[in-house]
Amino acid sequence: MTMNNFFLNKFDNCIYNKKYFCYIITGSEFFFIRRSIDILFRKLNKLEYIKCNSIIIDINIDWSYIFSKFSTMDFFCKKQFIHLIILDKKILLKYQSKLMYLTKLVRNTNILILEINNETNQNIDNIIKNIINNNDYIFLKKYNKLSNTNLANWIKYRVQQLNLLIDNNILDLLQYFCSGNLNFLNQILTSFSLKEKDNHVTVDMIFSFINNTKYIKNNDLISSILSGNIQNSINIINKIKYMQENPYIILNKLQKSIILLLKIYRSIKKYSIEIVFKKFFIISITKQNLFKIILKRINSHKLYLLIKLLLEIEIKIKSFQTNNYIEKYFWIDLEKLVFLFL
Repeated sequence: MTMNNFFLNKFDNCIYNKKYFCYIITGSEFFFIRRSIDILFRKLNKLEYIKCNSIIIDINIDWSYIFSKFSTMDFFCKKQFIHLIILDKKILLKYQSKLMYLTKLVRNTNILILEINNETNQNIDNIIKNIINNNDYIFLKKYNKLSNTNLANWIKYRVQQLNLLIDNNILDLLQYFCSGNLNFLNQILTSFSLKEKDNHVTVDMIFSFINNTKYIKNNDLISSILSGNIQNSINIINKIKYMQENPYIILNKLQKSIILLLKIYRSIKKYSIEIVFKKFFIISITKQNLFKIILKRINSHKLYLLIKLLLEIEIKIKSFQTNNYIEKYFWIDLEKLVFLFL
């Protein structure tokens, strides 16, 4: 089996098996994680399983609620699955005993999908091994960032899949430009396949795309929002939406930044700004200047509205109250949040 087939076919073939009641999908490559979970969702839906919830595990998680979903039979929902998301390895370490207990409650009518977004290392591997505890009803799949060789193999496979004609030197350019961001890379290739009649991709087309697209990181969005740069923030939101960045990570970083801002805002009423920066380990001069700018424009009412909107986003993204919330409305709510910094 080639490396391409390993990445793109093997998991599809065994994504669901009736002997598995728990699926642990882990790693740092969001593209493969998201793709695999979507495949699993579709398979379970076809088998008439009802999706109960997608829940981000954090320090405020209500474990009694989660346990009740697996220990109590719902008369109106006889087959269901719950999707738990872990974004921080510290959370995984903190709650490994809870997760071990939870895996003992799963059965063929209540399926657990555990998504762990983190680069796997020996420490994380050991934690996951403890959670699995040799149970043969648990399925484990790891998706870490691809090596340069495997990334090149994947690009060639995807190009072939889309019937594109691309020279090797252009493939190298794409690989360099996208810096291993498979979501963005996949968007570029898909875009070319839809636009070009003869499916032949040239160097000029690549450079034209590069000149019109700036690679944006989540941290750029957070800094832009906090600094009150409305137009730049909207542009970044549109670009990271196009690149299919992980919305859970974006939300997690925003929450941490807004909570830190709230703590700073409360603390400067008692202490000097220099003492407050030391208290919260804000050493970077750039970050200090950013917070000084924010503090001149922010007030308690705006902070209340920010936290209220973040909570609303969190509830929607966890419970999926709105159909296709992540695909459509999450990005609209992000834009609403941007305007609160006016």
